[in-house]
Amino acid sequence: MSYNEQLRCDYLTTNHEGAVAWRMTPEWELYSTVVTTMGVEDKFYERGDDRVRRIADLVRKVEPRFVAQLAVYAREVMHLRSVPLLLLVELVRCHHGDALVSRAVSRTVQRADEITELLMCYQWRTGKKNLKALSSQLRKGLAEAFNHFEEYQFSKYDRKDRKVTMRDALLLVHPKPKDDAQALVFRKILSDKLETPYTWETELSRTGQQHFESVTDQKKAVKKVWEELIASRRMGYMATLRNLRNVLDASADDASIEQMCSYLSNAEAVKNSKQLPFRFLSAYIQLKEFPTPRRPLQSDIADTTNRIAIIEQAIKMRKAGFFTVKKRKVERCLLSKTIGVRAKVRGSFKYAKPSLHSSCRKLIRVHLEHPSELKLKNLRQLENVLLGLRKREAMLKRKQTLLEEKYGRPWQKMAKHREAILHALELAASHSAANIPGFDEDTRVVLASDTSGSMIQPVSKNSSVMCYHIGILLSMLMKHKCPQAVTGIFGETWMACNMPSENILQNTLKMLDLEGVVGYSTNGHKVIDWLIEKRRVMDKVLLFTDFQLWDSWCGGDSLAKSWDAYKRIAPKAKLYLFDLAGYGHSPVSMERDDVYCIAGWSDKVFDILAALERGNSAIDEIRRIVV
Repeated sequence: MSYNEQLRCDYLTTNHEGAVAWRMTPEWELYSTVVTTMGVEDKFYERGDDRVRRIADLVRKVEPRFVAQLAVYAREVMHLRSVPLLLLVELVRCHHGDALVSRAVSRTVQRADEITELLMCYQWRTGKKNLKALSSQLRKGLAEAFNHFEEYQFSKYDRKDRKVTMRDALLLVHPKPKDDAQALVFRKILSDKLETPYTWETELSRTGQQHFESVTDQKKAVKKVWEELIASRRMGYMATLRNLRNVLDASADDASIEQMCSYLSNAEAVKNSKQLPFRFLSAYIQLKEFPTPRRPLQSDIADTTNRIAIIEQAIKMRKAGFFTVKKRKVERCLLSKTIGVRAKVRGSFKYAKPSLHSSCRKLIRVHLEHPSELKLKNLRQLENVLLGLRKREAMLKRKQTLLEEKYGRPWQKMAKHREAILHALELAASHSAANIPGFDEDTRVVLASDTSGSMIQPVSKNSSVMCYHIGILLSMLMKHKCPQAVTGIFGETWMACNMPSENILQNTLKMLDLEGVVGYSTNGHKVIDWLIEKRRVMDKVLLFTDFQLWDSWCGGDSLAKSWDAYKRIAPKAKLYLFDLAGYGHSPVSMERDDVYCIAGWSDKVFDILAALERGNSAIDEIRRIVV
């Protein structure tokens, strides 16, 4: 037995699925955990409290300066808000003797409400009933942060329902005003006399408190408020994204919708908003679910009416004795000869025999659309189906009438507005992808997204976006940059999906519809095995996953073994692993010079990818930050 082999095995561990994995260094583990944390909610393999404790332990294992740099990186580059504050609190608890903490706090706190959030996080982690014995460096950093904001920002985020208010924070840290104007603002905070800010919340709240003669008058007032908010340009980018459905529901006019779409799709506004890409996807999904004439009501009504006509024709033919055993066999034969599988997938129904009886053609069509309905054996069952369809048709028509009464406007105009906003969101997503460095049209790259069961987990408590959405969205962003890229999903198996490079969000939803097709295991090695089988030489292979890879076939296969085999075909290929969960393990040794690890949900992860091309790692980029 070689002691060298024993030393090498010290790096090995097992992941949450029991498969062999490699330990990350404390710096790598802290980085990957921090940039994949939105809050303290439970993840698939880890409780929220356990993750917080793991972050706290890792902070004590790395250099204090790296913790400060990581907090700044998470806030300024990855645009996260909660987890940088947790890092600062843990740094306060274990590091003393210099001004590192105060400098990091002053730079990381970039919004007025983060002052009180940081104090509440400190109180939660220390378990103190009050904040009288506040750390001097934390106090100094927050005092400097107070000088970054004006009255509007203080009043906008001054929440009276919080355990720590802005007034409490001011009394705790005693900031020194930089001029007479700020001294006046501090006095207003102490006396609770800050001017009410002009925000969408305050304006809608003021409207809601008014008395109206009728519901119609109230709706008109709300509509006017939304139109004024959009025209004033005082509603921020994030607020606009969150209120797209509210604006549609209020039936804003054409000019307001046009102005809002122009703002959403403005490249500079997208850049300055610092929004994570999945925010665009979340807004897109919500709008897709918004009822319009085409989806779901009018299309459902038309479909139901068509089915009623077909069932009525089938009843007539059955009463006429058309459905004998022999003729049913003939009909199945006609189905197999006249309708191909391709026609069914495309949704286009072409017939090889135009002279075929029209009634028979209708029955062939319904066999493809609703095959179960004509397998009924007797007339009574068909009549029951017809009765149910007529009830459904009446219900859908009543629902459409109620919605038309609610919105009080033509459905066609609302559908037009929705499509305009969806197009604006697509443009915003394309702006996020436009500046991805290091890739061009000639780059040979595979983009593989993990859709296993452990990825079907919301990124945060109130989010409709799952972790596997992030991987697919990031791959679609890259696909927009590299039209020749091979995209696909993997679970128990791997499936390549030839998606177009345009319409990032729409393509993301199309790929999401394939969830479950490849199974719910995490056989990441199947991606590499497919490349070996096809003998395809690629420059880069990108896997978006939670790193909990294993072999559900129990054949001893792994990503590391498959990658070694693939390197004999493509010796210059590089493997990029995008960690979307941050559990602290790697499926391949990170000491290799052809395997790279990147973590996070922002499009900024591609900047790290470009840095890797220059010979730097994510840790190197973080260490470049001056605090």
